[in-house]
Amino acid sequence: NENYQHLGKCYMMMARQSASAGQSVEATELLNKAKINYELALPFYRKYGNYAGGQMPEFVTDFAEVLRKLNLQSELQQLKDLARANKIDI
Repeated sequence: NENYQHLGKCYMMMARQSASAGQSVEATELLNKAKINYELALPFYRKYGNYAGGQMPEFVTDFAEVLRKLNLQSELQQLKDLARANKIDI
């Protein structure tokens, strides 16, 4: 789980770099790779929630950024609902 989350964050950070270099197609490809990895981590957080010492706040914040940049509003709303159910503001 945290491995997928970490890979998602790496792709998200690489997408930021590509976007700031004006490489929007590459940035979108990297965001899609980030999304895939965050989706693989999602079932874990759905099952265990925001447990003590966990990474859920960082996960939902970063995944929300990816979904916003990809303009995936319905998926973003579902993530916000999960965050709210676990008392996390995003």
